[in-house]
Amino acid sequence: MKRKEGFTLIELLAVIVILAVIIVIAIPMVSNSLGGARKDSFKVYAKKVINTVSAKYQSDMLTTGKTNITCYTLDELMGQSKGSYEGYVLVCNPNSENYDFKVTIKNGKLIVNNSRLKDIEDKVTEGTINSLTCPSAAEIASKCSAQ
Repeated sequence: MKRKEGFTLIELLAVIVILAVIIVIAIPMVSNSLGGARKDSFKVYAKKVINTVSAKYQSDMLTTGKTNITCYTLDELMGQSKGSYEGYVLVCNPNSENYDFKVTIKNGKLIVNNSRLKDIEDKVTEGTINSLTCPSAAEIASKCSAQ
């Protein structure tokens, strides 16, 4: 009797099982990598926004003499390059030499809410923000005084 060449059903099933195990292991690892990359990208964007607002605020101080607590929206700061990000940045303590910026932005599920530049690394989370427009003067004063 002549032997036919090819794979048996058992051999094919063994290969399929091995591939399934590899996929089950690989998918969570890839998913975690993508989540981490999104979070890192979000942090870089938040820092870029703060650098942009710093330059804008200093420019406004020189041209208009404005030194009060200020709120800038991402539309004002980034224009069309804001992409799918929404939010605003507060300039707090403008009359001192070490004024600081508090950023509130959202992109998809990721948010950073009323956080300083030094805190952004720890403050990026998943969640929702009720309002992504500049708050009222009273709310700004409250947000600027909050640590």
